[in-house]
Amino acid sequence: HFVSPVYMRALTVQVPPRNPRFLAPVAHESLDLRSYAGSPGRSEPRPAPSKFPPPPRSPGAISPGRPTELEAAADLMTGRHTQDQHERVVSAVTTACRQCVHGFSWAEAGSVNVLLTGASTLLHAGRTEYEAPVRDLLRTLSRPLHATRATDDVTFEAEATALLNSAVALLLSAVPAIAMAAADLLVHLTAL
Repeated sequence: HFVSPVYMRALTVQVPPRNPRFLAPVAHESLDLRSYAGSPGRSEPRPAPSKFPPPPRSPGAISPGRPTELEAAADLMTGRHTQDQHERVVSAVTTACRQCVHGFSWAEAGSVNVLLTGASTLLHAGRTEYEAPVRDLLRTLSRPLHATRATDDVTFEAEATALLNSAVALLLSAVPAIAMAAADLLVHLTAL
Protein backbone atom coordinates (compact mmCIF):
# COMPACT_ATOMS: atom_id res chain seq x y z
CA HIS A 1 0.00 0.00 0.00
CA PHE A 2 1.14 3.38 -0.91
CA VAL A 3 0.55 6.19 1.63
CA SER A 4 0.80 9.71 0.47
CA PRO A 5 3.12 12.13 2.31
CA VAL A 6 0.24 14.53 2.86
CA TYR A 7 -1.71 11.81 4.67
CA MET A 8 1.35 10.91 6.77
CA ARG A 9 1.80 14.52 7.85
CA ALA A 10 -1.84 14.61 8.96
CA LEU A 11 -1.31 11.49 11.09
CA THR A 12 1.79 12.77 12.89
CA VAL A 13 1.20 15.22 15.70
CA GLN A 14 3.88 17.72 16.34
CA VAL A 15 4.43 18.46 20.02
CA PRO A 16 6.04 21.75 20.91
CA PRO A 17 9.11 21.56 23.18
CA ARG A 18 8.34 21.51 26.90
CA ASN A 19 8.52 24.79 28.70
CA PRO A 20 9.15 24.41 32.48
CA ARG A 21 7.02 27.46 33.27
CA PHE A 22 3.89 25.64 32.09
CA LEU A 23 4.46 22.41 33.97
CA ALA A 24 2.43 21.67 37.08
CA PRO A 25 4.41 21.90 40.32
CA VAL A 26 5.62 18.50 41.52
CA ALA A 27 6.68 17.63 45.05
CA HIS A 28 10.42 17.16 45.43
CA GLU A 29 9.95 13.88 47.32
CA SER A 30 8.46 12.18 44.27
CA LEU A 31 11.34 13.26 42.04
CA ASP A 32 14.04 11.89 44.33
CA LEU A 33 15.01 8.55 42.78
CA ARG A 34 17.34 7.68 45.66
CA SER A 35 14.30 6.89 47.79
CA TYR A 36 13.49 3.78 45.77
CA ALA A 37 14.86 0.40 46.80
CA GLY A 38 16.47 -0.33 43.46
CA SER A 39 18.46 2.89 43.43
CA PRO A 40 22.22 2.63 43.85
CA GLY A 41 22.21 5.45 46.42
CA ARG A 42 19.90 3.71 48.95
CA SER A 43 18.89 0.16 49.64
CA GLU A 44 15.62 0.89 51.44
CA PRO A 45 12.84 3.43 50.96
CA ARG A 46 12.81 6.57 53.08
CA PRO A 47 10.24 6.73 55.85
CA ALA A 48 7.32 9.01 55.23
CA PRO A 49 7.49 12.28 57.13
CA SER A 50 5.31 12.41 60.21
CA LYS A 51 2.00 14.16 59.70
CA PHE A 52 1.56 14.87 63.39
CA PRO A 53 3.78 16.98 65.66
CA PRO A 54 5.53 15.18 68.51
CA PRO A 55 3.51 14.98 71.72
CA PRO A 56 4.20 17.71 74.25
CA ARG A 57 6.61 16.78 77.01
CA SER A 58 5.60 17.08 80.61
CA PRO A 59 7.72 19.47 82.69
CA GLY A 60 9.41 16.66 84.62
CA ALA A 61 10.04 14.42 81.63
CA ILE A 62 13.55 13.25 80.98
CA SER A 63 14.92 14.31 77.63
CA PRO A 64 16.41 11.42 75.69
CA GLY A 65 20.15 11.35 75.38
CA ARG A 66 20.74 13.91 78.10
CA PRO A 67 21.66 12.72 81.61
CA THR A 68 19.65 13.94 84.58
CA GLU A 69 21.29 15.73 87.50
CA LEU A 70 21.31 12.48 89.49
CA GLU A 71 23.00 10.56 86.67
CA ALA A 72 25.56 13.33 86.31
CA ALA A 73 26.24 13.29 90.06
CA ALA A 74 26.55 9.49 90.02
CA ASP A 75 28.99 9.76 87.11
CA LEU A 76 31.01 12.31 89.07
CA MET A 77 31.14 10.02 92.09
CA THR A 78 32.17 6.92 90.14
CA GLY A 79 34.28 8.56 87.45
CA ARG A 80 37.94 7.65 87.41
CA HIS A 81 39.09 11.25 87.14
CA THR A 82 36.40 12.91 89.28
CA GLN A 83 35.92 10.55 92.23
CA ASP A 84 38.48 12.45 94.29
CA GLN A 85 36.82 15.83 93.67
CA HIS A 86 34.69 15.63 96.82
CA GLU A 87 33.48 19.25 96.87
CA ARG A 88 32.21 18.91 93.32
CA VAL A 89 30.42 15.63 94.10
CA VAL A 90 28.83 17.06 97.26
CA SER A 91 27.64 20.10 95.31
CA ALA A 92 26.17 17.91 92.54
CA VAL A 93 24.32 15.68 95.02
CA THR A 94 22.94 18.69 96.88
CA THR A 95 21.80 20.30 93.64
CA ALA A 96 20.14 17.08 92.47
CA CYS A 97 18.27 16.73 95.79
CA ARG A 98 17.15 20.36 95.59
CA GLN A 99 15.76 19.78 92.10
CA CYS A 100 13.95 16.59 93.15
CA VAL A 101 12.36 18.09 96.25
CA HIS A 102 9.06 16.27 95.62
CA GLY A 103 10.73 12.86 95.36
CA PHE A 104 12.64 10.75 92.89
CA SER A 105 11.23 8.82 89.96
CA TRP A 106 11.41 5.06 89.67
CA ALA A 107 13.85 5.44 86.79
CA GLU A 108 16.27 7.35 89.02
CA ALA A 109 16.42 4.64 91.70
CA GLY A 110 19.67 3.17 90.31
CA SER A 111 21.45 6.54 90.29
CA VAL A 112 20.17 7.36 93.78
CA ASN A 113 21.46 3.98 95.02
CA VAL A 114 24.92 4.68 93.56
CA LEU A 115 24.97 8.09 95.23
CA LEU A 116 23.66 6.82 98.57
CA THR A 117 26.04 3.88 98.85
CA GLY A 118 29.03 5.90 97.62
CA ALA A 119 28.33 8.86 99.91
CA SER A 120 27.70 6.66 102.94
CA THR A 121 30.89 4.69 102.28
CA LEU A 122 32.90 7.90 102.06
CA LEU A 123 31.15 9.24 105.16
CA HIS A 124 32.13 6.16 107.17
CA ALA A 125 35.67 6.48 105.80
CA GLY A 126 35.96 9.85 107.53
CA ARG A 127 34.78 12.30 104.84
CA THR A 128 32.40 14.36 107.00
CA GLU A 129 31.32 16.64 104.12
CA TYR A 130 29.10 13.78 102.90
CA GLU A 131 26.82 13.93 105.95
CA ALA A 132 24.53 16.62 104.50
CA PRO A 133 24.17 14.94 101.06
CA VAL A 134 23.30 11.59 102.67
CA ARG A 135 20.67 13.29 104.84
CA ASP A 136 19.29 15.11 101.77
CA LEU A 137 19.12 11.86 99.80
CA LEU A 138 17.31 10.09 102.65
CA ARG A 139 14.93 13.02 103.18
CA THR A 140 14.05 13.14 99.48
CA LEU A 141 13.80 9.36 99.35
CA SER A 142 11.18 9.43 102.12
CA ARG A 143 8.71 10.84 99.59
CA PRO A 144 6.94 8.41 97.24
CA LEU A 145 8.69 7.43 94.03
CA HIS A 146 7.09 8.99 90.95
CA ALA A 147 6.09 6.79 88.04
CA THR A 148 6.39 8.08 84.49
CA ARG A 149 4.90 4.89 83.02
CA ALA A 150 2.36 2.45 84.36
CA THR A 151 4.95 -0.35 84.52
CA ASP A 152 7.74 1.57 86.28
CA ASP A 153 7.25 -0.27 89.57
CA VAL A 154 7.82 -3.59 87.80
CA THR A 155 10.57 -2.36 85.49
CA PHE A 156 12.69 -0.77 88.21
CA GLU A 157 11.87 -3.19 91.02
CA ALA A 158 15.44 -4.49 91.40
CA GLU A 159 16.92 -0.96 91.53
CA ALA A 160 14.32 0.19 94.08
CA THR A 161 14.90 -2.88 96.25
CA ALA A 162 18.66 -2.32 96.25
CA LEU A 163 18.08 1.34 97.11
CA LEU A 164 15.85 0.47 100.08
CA ASN A 165 18.37 -2.11 101.29
CA SER A 166 21.08 0.56 101.19
CA ALA A 167 18.85 2.96 103.12
CA VAL A 168 18.00 0.34 105.75
CA ALA A 169 21.70 -0.41 106.20
CA LEU A 170 22.16 3.23 107.25
CA LEU A 171 20.04 2.59 110.37
CA LEU A 172 23.19 1.18 111.95
CA SER A 173 25.22 4.27 111.05
CA ALA A 174 27.60 5.67 113.65
CA VAL A 175 26.47 9.19 112.69
CA PRO A 176 23.27 9.88 114.69
CA ALA A 177 21.81 12.32 112.14
CA ILE A 178 22.11 9.69 109.38
CA ALA A 179 20.57 6.97 111.56
CA MET A 180 17.65 9.29 112.40
CA ALA A 181 17.12 10.19 108.74
CA ALA A 182 17.09 6.47 107.83
CA ALA A 183 14.59 5.78 110.63
CA ASP A 184 12.45 8.66 109.38
CA LEU A 185 12.56 7.15 105.91
CA LEU A 186 11.30 3.81 107.23
CA VAL A 187 8.49 5.52 109.18
CA HIS A 188 7.34 7.28 106.03
CA LEU A 189 7.53 4.09 103.98
CA THR A 190 5.49 2.07 106.44
CA ALA A 191 2.86 4.83 106.59
CA LEU A 192 2.21 4.52 102.84
